[in-house]
Amino acid sequence: MDSDREQICFVTVGSTSFTALISHVLSIDSLAALTTQGFRKLIVQYGNSDLPPRWVAGTQNIHTTDERTIEVELWKFRDRVEDIVDQADLVISHAGAGSILTSLRQKKTLIVVVNLSLMDNHQAELAKTLSSKSYLLVATPESLSSVISTLSTAAPKLVSFPAPDSTRFLDVINEELNLV
Repeated sequence: MDSDREQICFVTVGSTSFTALISHVLSIDSLAALTTQGFRKLIVQYGNSDLPPRWVAGTQNIHTTDERTIEVELWKFRDRVEDIVDQADLVISHAGAGSILTSLRQKKTLIVVVNLSLMDNHQAELAKTLSSKSYLLVATPESLSSVISTLSTAAPKLVSFPAPDSTRFLDVINEELNLV
């Protein structure tokens, strides 16, 4: 991460409701962990989640327990999420495949927060598999501030997600149509 400019963290839940993630990322523990790691701006796209008491959509400056300040922007939905991901140094995301792939393809440090309340949680399986390959970090809402606190040691161990093999699909089509 580039220490010469303002460090930005982007949080997204997509269009879902994941109030536990939003509540925990806006907790004083998570905000303090972010500022300790050098982040000075937090952009939160909270979708259909409820905001915790005292939080309102828009921009506000928050003082953390260590007297650092972090600018927090809260948005229900945002256009051009890919542009925001591009600006971010860290992405904290729900475990939706689209959100995960957007961040990994843009080579962003990614913490995926698994919603354990979902039934048939294929998203947890996806996050666990990608974490086992060192592409991303996994957290629960409750462990989020602890995982953020490990970024300076954990992030350098992550590996880049490979580019998609655009020829593979064509190979399968050719094989199925007996063109090979």
